[in-house]
Amino acid sequence: MTGFGLSSQTVGEYTISVEVKTLNSKFADINLRMSSQFSAKEIEWRKMITDLLTRGKISAIIDISSETVEDTLIDQEQFKKYYELYKKISDSINISDQELFKLAMQAPGVFKSTNGQTIPEEVAEAIPQLIKEAIKGCDEFRAQEGDVLESKLREYGTSIKNQLESIIKIDGNRSERVAERIKSTLNSLELDTE
Repeated sequence: MTGFGLSSQTVGEYTISVEVKTLNSKFADINLRMSSQFSAKEIEWRKMITDLLTRGKISAIIDISSETVEDTLIDQEQFKKYYELYKKISDSINISDQELFKLAMQAPGVFKSTNGQTIPEEVAEAIPQLIKEAIKGCDEFRAQEGDVLESKLREYGTSIKNQLESIIKIDGNRSERVAERIKSTLNSLELDTE
């Protein structure tokens, strides 16, 4: 089922946001977006996500922003390259400019750090708990969606049951007539069973 969960926390001057979105799928397919500074933790965090959500098309975004504006800037050249590339591809399939803008903003290397400051370890230590909280929110969303779906299915089942009773009143022996017609058709075929 589809799901959405979001959690955030401030650690020092950094604000950490974790967003998890899921779509129904037979297998776990995880798209994890995060700062390249955490690449050593990627396998650990992917395993945690897989263990908690089991399956589905899962998109997890770990965003870390600093309260000081000058720490993060947009690399406009990188943005333009990605935007133009996506624009060439999208011309044939009619994707909106807004969607292209989002894709280009999320592309690797678009955000850059001007001072080369590394993110402190306590920020990395807070992320697993935030992932769990976002997944909990996602599961709650899925449960709500499941409740709505169950309610609709029960409503449809009741409607079918009520309509079935009226059909039996109108044409009660239809199944016997259909069975007899099938038997006579099979007998008229004179199939060789050997």
